[in-house]
Amino acid sequence: MIMKARKKQVIMDFLHDDMKKLDYHVSKIFDNLYVEHQRYHKENFKQNIEEVERLISYWRTTTKNLNK
Repeated sequence: MIMKARKKQVIMDFLHDDMKKLDYHVSKIFDNLYVEHQRYHKENFKQNIEEVERLISYWRTTTKNLNK
């Protein structure tokens, strides 16, 4: 029982850290929407979207596995 609680806490800590990353990258995406320089926009926009997609996919899979 203690191991299960510890495992859950570790997962929750990772989730918290990734939520901070998600917030950062989503903010950057919105910032990039308003950037005046088209070249800068293209380079960073794609990178931030990929990171958001990676984080969402990882946590979607992880939470599904926790409920099994």
